[in-house]
Amino acid sequence: YPAGHRVDSSNYDPSLSWALGCQVVALNCQAKDSDEQLYVNYGKFLANGRCGYILKPEYLRGENCGAFAAKAIEKTLPIRASLKITIQGAKGWTGGWGREKTPDVYCRARVAGGPPQDCRDWWKTKTVQNSVAPQWDAEFTQALAAPELCVVVLECWDDDTVTGDDFLGTVAVPLSEVTPGKQLDLPLLAATLAPWPRKHGAPSLQVTFDMVYADNVRSA
Repeated sequence: YPAGHRVDSSNYDPSLSWALGCQVVALNCQAKDSDEQLYVNYGKFLANGRCGYILKPEYLRGENCGAFAAKAIEKTLPIRASLKITIQGAKGWTGGWGREKTPDVYCRARVAGGPPQDCRDWWKTKTVQNSVAPQWDAEFTQALAAPELCVVVLECWDDDTVTGDDFLGTVAVPLSEVTPGKQLDLPLLAATLAPWPRKHGAPSLQVTFDMVYADNVRSA
């Protein structure tokens, strides 16, 4: 890795490899703008004190690892939990968008890092016009088969139909490290996962994660 014909710095999604129990998953860590797969990897390894090592769940270490992997590929794993993400709002920008005086901000979120049936397309909030402190109070719900593997990736954007949307920060959170029901104030990082430029403020995103474990959770 990478294959000889690949000359750019793009990445594949590491989620399936993690969900199948791979010990090492190689990614290209060259910093470039808007690398969603690298954001997932960053969030994954925030767990365990950012030491770079995460113990796999027992079902990926024991005798039943093969059975779990087969069901993961077939997307037939039983649902174990329902995740609700509430994106309350964001604040802290003083710049970083296009030519307009104030940005038109929306947030998008997705679950990654787990088996294919847990990894969905992006959800998106409404766009709040002309605000550096947008409030959404948007809720998204998703059923999960392997919540301890999952990472939630969140991104903020300035909606600009003329020149294209401007990136306003990202954060990725491993669900295994989240306290359910507690509102978090998450600092946003720049597109290259460096700290947000100080000249453009100190933006953060206010989010709450709720998890309900039940035998009868319906698929979302």
